[in-house]
Amino acid sequence: MAQYCDSQALERNWFHWILSSSVPDLECFRKAGVLWTKVLGSATHNGHILTAHGKPLPDPSYPVRRHCLSYSTPLFCDTHNGEKPKLFVNVGTSLLDRPKRLVVPYAESVEYASAADHNIAAYLLARGYRKEPTTAESWHLMLGDISKICAGISTKFKLRSEDEQQDLASDAFVQITNKLVSGRLVYMPGRAPVFNLLTTTTYRIIYSILNKKNNHRANMKKLIDDAAAGIIPSVGRSVRAPVASYLSRITPRRTVEQT
Repeated sequence: MAQYCDSQALERNWFHWILSSSVPDLECFRKAGVLWTKVLGSATHNGHILTAHGKPLPDPSYPVRRHCLSYSTPLFCDTHNGEKPKLFVNVGTSLLDRPKRLVVPYAESVEYASAADHNIAAYLLARGYRKEPTTAESWHLMLGDISKICAGISTKFKLRSEDEQQDLASDAFVQITNKLVSGRLVYMPGRAPVFNLLTTTTYRIIYSILNKKNNHRANMKKLIDDAAAGIIPSVGRSVRAPVASYLSRITPRRTVEQT
């Protein structure tokens, strides 16, 4: 299978986009570069936890997440179903100002306070946290790769012109984007690689687009042939005619003078 992009980078960006888009209220901390997140749930299939290299795969869609604001004294908290905790309400005059402390300390804050090496990034990475990029960054990187997939696959269909090929790729890209936003196309860790998932989806969408166009051409041809043979179309039948619609817009309407 042709590789139109870096599959691992695409998977990583999709993972990050799911994380960030699920908790939009923390975007200011992503932009400040201080938000780290750990997924607390594991990916499952048919009731079994999915693993890779002997470790459970994190599920980015799991509703409970643990976050850390990596200030000189780090702060930890959880979000549930994307709801922002009270910890993040009072942020001071700058995004780099620390919010108020939590009343109940987390185990990570106690461990970090007693650690010999206070390298917060190394500490968090060792415990499964990942630094979150902004939602826009993940989204645009992901869409860039999806656009490459659509453009590459559209060349396989040998259309009559480059313009038709680009239109086909654009139509497929728009449909995939709509599926992502509406949640009808979801990345599931441990299942098929995301590149395979998107490639299969793109092929299905393109086949559907071409089938609709072919059906439209066939219906138009039959209508023309029937008209040439003097056959009147049955009542209720309609055919979309873009040219007629265009002519109706540019043809001046008749006016009746009042006397």
